[in-house]
Amino acid sequence: MKPKPAVEFVTGLANLGNTCYMNCILQCLAGTPELARPFIEGTYSNFINLNSRLGYKGALARSFASLVQMMASGKYSYVEPTAIKSLCGSFREAFRGNAQQDAQEFLTFILDGLHEELNSAGDAPRLKELTPKEERKRETMGIRQVSTIEWGKYLKTDYSLIVDTFQGQYVSKLRCLTCGFTSTTYSPFSSVTLPIPAHGKQVSLIDCFRLLTAEEILEGDNAWFCPHCKQPRRSSKVLSLARLPFILIIHLKRFHGMNKKLETFVHYPLYNLDLTPFWPPLVGDDIESMEPFRMYDQMGPFKYNLYAVTNHQGTLCGGHYTSYVKKGTKGWCYFDDAKVSRNVNPDSGLVGKNAYVIFYTRVLPLH
Repeated sequence: MKPKPAVEFVTGLANLGNTCYMNCILQCLAGTPELARPFIEGTYSNFINLNSRLGYKGALARSFASLVQMMASGKYSYVEPTAIKSLCGSFREAFRGNAQQDAQEFLTFILDGLHEELNSAGDAPRLKELTPKEERKRETMGIRQVSTIEWGKYLKTDYSLIVDTFQGQYVSKLRCLTCGFTSTTYSPFSSVTLPIPAHGKQVSLIDCFRLLTAEEILEGDNAWFCPHCKQPRRSSKVLSLARLPFILIIHLKRFHGMNKKLETFVHYPLYNLDLTPFWPPLVGDDIESMEPFRMYDQMGPFKYNLYAVTNHQGTLCGGHYTSYVKKGTKGWCYFDDAKVSRNVNPDSGLVGKNAYVIFYTRVLPLH
């Protein structure tokens, strides 16, 4: 059996003029074995869907593959990501010039673009919307059951390596506090944007997840228009994590506007980030009703180990991005554009107040 190619390469990326926002994300993605291997091996090309309604007809996937293959070749101490920078600029005006951009926005652009190009169902017909009667029936069913039904439905129009590796699912429930009418929506995500609690100089990642999933009251100008009352009503809104991905990307919401940045120190664990309490378990009738449905690997516990971090120093317009990536036997490596530090001590800055985008890989349970 042919061994899987190693992804322990340690290759810097040249700064082409304020492109550190791009370099740090490319390093984290190149350090994600589940994503990097198909591009190093070339097997990704078997999955390009030229008929996909969206995407760039494989141009982004080929450019990403070319870059990762150069990085993995072992021939260079650093490479210049000129081709992928030029290509991204031709598709998105924000990435065209030399102005500093948001690393999270670049990450979203790359993952969305690769998904659309590798989407085997990208040319499938769009599914019909649920009727009001069908929606009401869904409201009487358990979250786990509806989540699985909705995920299966989603895969009929969106299925790719990106979905398989990075995507999870939110569930958002609105409840009218006058009549009790509820409306629940399920939506996919490739990264989780976490709000940072305003209190204190230091908080934990779990504190951020608690804030994300806390009940929000909608009232006044933000009141929800209740379909049953047929007028705006004081309502509650609760966001939950209905499905958790294999690779979990967390974006800390540090920026509010162009100039205001939260410098709060968010503590995040290197090992065993446990999100099981945030995942709705099977309860009561759900257990029996789930028998006909595939679980799509959604069985707890959901524990994650850290493998990459993107850091940001300074302001959104004038700051600098760097990254840490765990490279197997080579340990943690620090990437500052073309400069690379190997086998750095995890205690010297890996967990710091500059963390902006955090990458975790799931520790699969032994069943």
